[in-house]
Amino acid sequence: MLNLFRINDPFRLVPIFLLLLLLRVGFISVGVPVTALEAYWLTLGEKLNTGAVMYIDIWDNTPPFAALVYWFLAKFGKSLTIHHSFALLLVMIQAYVFNAVLLRKNIHREKSYIPALLYVLLMVACFDFLTLSPLLISMTFLVLLLRNIFWLNEGAKDEDIFSIGIYLGLAILSHLPNWLFIFFVLLCITFFRTVSLRQYLLLLYGLVLTVGAVALFYGWVNSFEAFFSNYFFSFFSLNFTVSYVSIQSFSAIFGVLFFFLLLSIIKTYTERGFINYQSLCQLIMILWVIVGIISMFFGQRFAPLQFIILLPSLVFFMTFFFLIIKRAWLSEILFLLTWGIVIGLGYYSLHYLRPMDINYVTTNALKDSYAIKNKKILVLGDNFLPYYMNTIATPYLNWTLSQEHFKYLNTYKTTIEVYNNFTKELPDFIIDEKNFMPTLTNRIPMLGNLYEKPDKNLPVFRRKK
Repeated sequence: MLNLFRINDPFRLVPIFLLLLLLRVGFISVGVPVTALEAYWLTLGEKLNTGAVMYIDIWDNTPPFAALVYWFLAKFGKSLTIHHSFALLLVMIQAYVFNAVLLRKNIHREKSYIPALLYVLLMVACFDFLTLSPLLISMTFLVLLLRNIFWLNEGAKDEDIFSIGIYLGLAILSHLPNWLFIFFVLLCITFFRTVSLRQYLLLLYGLVLTVGAVALFYGWVNSFEAFFSNYFFSFFSLNFTVSYVSIQSFSAIFGVLFFFLLLSIIKTYTERGFINYQSLCQLIMILWVIVGIISMFFGQRFAPLQFIILLPSLVFFMTFFFLIIKRAWLSEILFLLTWGIVIGLGYYSLHYLRPMDINYVTTNALKDSYAIKNKKILVLGDNFLPYYMNTIATPYLNWTLSQEHFKYLNTYKTTIEVYNNFTKELPDFIIDEKNFMPTLTNRIPMLGNLYEKPDKNLPVFRRKK
């Protein structure tokens, strides 16, 4: 099978993309669960389509470009199918662009479509890799950024460096931890060519222009402070305890992928005969691994989808691994073995990933006891699943950011603001997973008079008729 894609034929992309669709359909037929994060992104897009402005009318730290994508897709309905289809499209684009630059610059010894094949194959190593996460959206810009870096040489134009700044800015506006790639870009540009101060300023100008355009919009609507405090400054108030998977499952997925990466790197560096440009590209992808792993520790939530930041490096070195093997039959066997392990890992993630810190018991109890559906609700906590069949009321989507507001309830100004935010859009149900409702009603008794608690064993408050 591997030999079918060792040919420099663009039509090889057709079976590669069909394979991606087939594998995804296979997952769906087994039963892909709705994750809490998917419910979160769907709810955000739905809220934005009501006319709410990000960071002003909805308290959340989702990156602005990712929020724009969710807003646009929500125009076609609150549908996971639309999100999954768009995610597949992004993966296809990323696989094509990454493979194209490797072909054009002769980075591997053979011109093949093995990189694109590996890219789509590794995307099914966990079922939530193909969810439309901000990180997946940002990967499109990071791959384009990497393409321009590989194209750099002494004859590269200033426009190429300027466009790197643009792509970097878009990547940061899609996923905040990508700001770490600023150091990656600076080092890579220094590796490839002698860079003047003017060209460094061009790079900075492209970055500032992209981020500044968004900041200018929020300044125009008199919400410049809300943009920086709820997005950029929220980095310093992230809740690293929020986890959507057990440590054991997280380690299993990371362990298998990191084993593939480490084995491929060792195999690549034990081989001789690479030209200087190929060795330089290998060094750049090692640097990508380092920056990517560091950025994972700055992710907003603990979930397996964070691993996709490592996929370009993994694909890069695994391609070397399979092409270096001189015996065709051995490379075929090893590839089929890799394919089986990756698909098995994907099905393992479907059946054995378990939420740890999120109170899913509440969601199940609500479904059985109250049958909450198509209601306006508010969840005081980090569980977004109740929003999947309902809509959010009030701006308080992100619990971590909401606490920054609630902690000033001892001031008259904040009390009035919170009360107004509730009365503008009163929730039909409030799910109090953090036991915060007593504090809230103690500070705002008028709000407490509007709700009752039908079942003392459930943290659910229902609006009085």
